[in-house]
Amino acid sequence: MDEKRKQDAFARDTQIKGQLADNEARMRQYEADEKVKTIQTEAAQKAQKHKQDMDLGQLDIRKKELEIEKLGGQIVAQSDKAAIDAAMAGAVVEVEA
Repeated sequence: MDEKRKQDAFARDTQIKGQLADNEARMRQYEADEKVKTIQTEAAQKAQKHKQDMDLGQLDIRKKELEIEKLGGQIVAQSDKAAIDAAMAGAVVEVEA
């Protein structure tokens, strides 16, 4: 009878150790899954921020391009005005002569 109790106790002990090992393995898997989710979330957030920064950079570049076009237009207008003024001055000189 004593041998039977030892065998039952050993069987229960083995079963409990197996359950503990299973629980520890599940816990480690859960922790690993959570780390993966955290890393993926952080990577997605960094990618989104990078995309936003790139979009802002493109907007800034376009703004500068528009400023350059505006300045170019002003230079052309001033050049045209100078040409008209020179032509008018030449016409005035011819009329006076």
